[in-house]
Amino acid sequence: MRSFRFFADHCVPASIAAALEANGHEVLWLRPQRTTDAPDTDVIEKA
Repeated sequence: MRSFRFFADHCVPASIAAALEANGHEVLWLRPQRTTDAPDTDVIEKA
């Protein structure tokens, strides 16, 4: 199976990101690394 890399920002439910990880995909979660009011430039830099 091919795996993919996903970027899960604050709009992506944790259950979706967890399901992607459980199915072998790599997920970069923004939620634990940036606050919900982080500037877009910070979010883009992390992505």
